[in-house]
Amino acid sequence: MSGASGESLHPLRGLVFALTLVGRVSPRVLAVMILGRLLSALMPAVGLWVQRDLLNLLGQIVAQRLLPRHGGLTGSAVPTAAVGSGGQALLVFLLLMLAINALSFTLGAASRAATGHLREWVGHDVAWRHHKVTTGVSLELLERAEFWDRAQRTWNGSVIVESLDGTLGFVSGLVLVAGILGVLLRVRWEIAPIVLLGALPSLVIGLRHSKQNLAFQRRTESRYRHASMLAQLLTDRASALEFRIFGSGKYLTGRWRALAEAQNGAALALVRMQIPANALDGLGRLLAFAASFTLIAVSLVHGRAGVGDMVVVVQALPRAQAALGGLLHGASTLGYSGGYAAETETFLRTKLVTETRGTQAFPRPLRNGIRVEGLCFTYPGNPTPTLRDVNMFIPEGETTALVGRNGAGKTTLVKLLLGLYRPTGGRILFDDVDLLDITPDSLHAQTTATFQDF
Repeated sequence: MSGASGESLHPLRGLVFALTLVGRVSPRVLAVMILGRLLSALMPAVGLWVQRDLLNLLGQIVAQRLLPRHGGLTGSAVPTAAVGSGGQALLVFLLLMLAINALSFTLGAASRAATGHLREWVGHDVAWRHHKVTTGVSLELLERAEFWDRAQRTWNGSVIVESLDGTLGFVSGLVLVAGILGVLLRVRWEIAPIVLLGALPSLVIGLRHSKQNLAFQRRTESRYRHASMLAQLLTDRASALEFRIFGSGKYLTGRWRALAEAQNGAALALVRMQIPANALDGLGRLLAFAASFTLIAVSLVHGRAGVGDMVVVVQALPRAQAALGGLLHGASTLGYSGGYAAETETFLRTKLVTETRGTQAFPRPLRNGIRVEGLCFTYPGNPTPTLRDVNMFIPEGETTALVGRNGAGKTTLVKLLLGLYRPTGGRILFDDVDLLDITPDSLHAQTTATFQDF
């Protein structure tokens, strides 16, 4: 599948990979993580509803005792039998509130503990597989900048758990939003659509900001990697001697500072660009809160709502707005987290040298020597070949020196002889066996090299 449809399935494939990977590492802990998140999302709505009935009951009891002649505030949620049993009903509601808070705390703690354990276990699992790739791919691939960019983006396996946790956060956010809106619908149904309308700017702005942030990361990751490499070089003991001999420390420090300032400046420009949209988002939430508060206040004054209704609406409004904001943010970042997981899966499936080389053993003993026929090699992205039509013969038992100017391809030729690069043309024969037909382990067991460390 290609085109837009293929791209739309890409994040989904990543999320399926994350779920499969985490489930393979520890299915029981994954179950605790999922159940804890989903059940925890139900608790706020249940707590609000019980609190509403509790406060309405208190309001009616106070009204009956202190305002017997005027009738007091009635509300509509508490049955007459509950008012008659007064203290007993209050005790039941209080016990329910305590149980809900205790259960919510327990579920949240269990889910957080499960997430923490999975982050460690999955992180180790992905790191182990990641190291197998970076140590097992060809040197030619290892030296490509795009390969290292992907390697840097995908080495942290704990982010896989975070992407799955973000997906669960989105699902539990749906449960939380549905529960709170259900409470608001039971209290005053008009409030629910007002809250949803107030959240529309968050949806549009969240999707837009997510695309901008992802584009910023892709656009600046090469500069960030460059600055990180310079920072590592400037703090490495092995480099201290050369800094002092050649006086290069000041120059490299200046380059790092220029890159860091450029990165910080670009990040600040992005933040400034998003300020007006964030202000519009805040204004929409404020108007929705004001309209909802006014509606429930008028209902309370006219006796169409109880004290509990008023308090619950005041508490539910910011929770609903925060939950919707988190839900919309989660929806906008699902593509990113799924894409990250899919990219990690793609990286971990990179073909290793052992999967792309031959099956023959190195000829022992070597009887004739090494023959190079029409050897050509061009580095990826370089239009000019480094080696072109090289022919030579190194007899067995003799010492051969390669002499030439810097950049002539001496080191490249040695790396080709060692099987670290694959020729783009021609072939290398050990006796009559093509180097590409020899297993890497067998080749490396019979060859060695000491490279210059410049």
